[in-house]
Amino acid sequence: MVLFVVGCVAPSAQPPPVEPVEPPDVIETLPAIPKGEEASPPAGTVAYQVRRGDTLYGIAKRFETTVRALRALNRERLKGELRAGDVILVPSPSVPEFVADEEFLMPVEGKVVVGFGQRRDGALIEGIDVEVEEGAAVKASRTGVVVYVSDNFGSYGGLVVMRHGDYRTVYGYLKEIYVRAGQKVGQGLVIGRAGRRFHFRIYRGRKALSPLSFVGRE
Repeated sequence: MVLFVVGCVAPSAQPPPVEPVEPPDVIETLPAIPKGEEASPPAGTVAYQVRRGDTLYGIAKRFETTVRALRALNRERLKGELRAGDVILVPSPSVPEFVADEEFLMPVEGKVVVGFGQRRDGALIEGIDVEVEEGAAVKASRTGVVVYVSDNFGSYGGLVVMRHGDYRTVYGYLKEIYVRAGQKVGQGLVIGRAGRRFHFRIYRGRKALSPLSFVGRE
């Protein structure tokens, strides 16, 4: 993974060149950047994106809770009509750390504008950049554990790293983040929202892999 490290320079000096840093394994050792409280769901909850045809009763039944409990969790979010695409909080289901035979999903719909192994600003990219509708919901590609969260990870903006057994997934350019480090997240649950672009990587150990070959789009 390519990260950006900026040193202190004199006002008249040019910015230092981009330097590659070790990918995801190192991320766990970096100091966490404090996140705004409004971006973190309360303990014991996860973000859920409402689908077409969903009702509060149906969602409550799926997550083994009640409509009253959902309304209590989402006083501001449920003031109006429930619509497809809305993100609400639901009780966190029992989620394993990973599911061995689970396929990876594309976290967001959009057009790939920088492919795996291509260069962006002179740096080799170990993932893909996807042009998306601003504010698009970003979903967990696979069941796993959130191992790192940052609201401002250099040029990548909001960044989330998840572990799925031997694999890691990296989600960048996030404008909103709904998960926290240590949280178990089921496949397809919303972990945040993208800006106008979204950055996605898959690693096995320290080896970067082509995401499109894992999500059936290559």
